[in-house]
Order: sequence, then C-alpha cells, then structure tokens
Amino acid sequence: MFKKILLLIAALSTAACMTTQTPIAAPKQPIIRIFELVIKPENLTEFNELGKHNITQSVNTEKGVLAMYVLADKEQSNKLYVVEAYADEAAYQEHRQSPHFQKWLNGAKDMIVSRKVVETNPVIFGSKAVAP
Repeated sequence: MFKKILLLIAALSTAACMTTQTPIAAPKQPIIRIFELVIKPENLTEFNELGKHNITQSVNTEKGVLAMYVLADKEQSNKLYVVEAYADEAAYQEHRQSPHFQKWLNGAKDMIVSRKVVETNPVIFGSKAVAP
C-alpha cells in the first residue's frame, strides 16, 4: 500500500511539472515620444491648424491617448517639440491608423523640413488636464 501511495505522489508530481503554464503578460507601459520638428516658416499657421485638429480628435476620441502637447522653441518659432503619451504600444499603433492622424500626416508632410524622434522610458508619469 505504501508503495502505491509513493507511486501516486510521484506520478502527480511529474504531471504537475509537465503541465503547460500560462505565461504572465508583461505589464503595459506607457509610450512617451518626443518629436522635434522644424516647419517651413510660411507653413507654420497651417501646420498648427492641422495639429490642433489631430490633437483634439486624438485626445477626445482615442481612449489610449493620454496626452499630446506641441511646444515652440523660444528662439526659433518654427522649431516645434511634440510630446505624445499613449497607454501602450497598441494605443500608439491605433492612433497611427486613425483618420485624423492620416489627415495630419498627409497634410503636413511637405511642411516639415526636419524631424527627429526621441524614444523614452517613462520613469515618473503625471498629468493634469489643461483647458485649451
């Protein structure tokens, strides 16, 4: 009887070790990118109008868009810094497919002189809504 119990325990232990475990998904991490854009000076007003439409639509209609800001350089007004925050990579990809982003992309592409992207790893993230 004792041998049967030991064999049963050994069989159960082996079976437990052989079962497939569901991997634990990595926690979602916000995606925050900083873009440095130099715009043709003669297109700055039109560029800003396109950007305002894109940002308004993005923030108001896309759950995964956490924040978007456009900042002008104090010394070079056609040099802009765009800060975008998304809930995760999937939210960023969803944004890139949105009609308002596509409208911005197609409308603004010939207005941009140069574009740099800074990829970041969020360390501390806080935000408060700011009325336009």
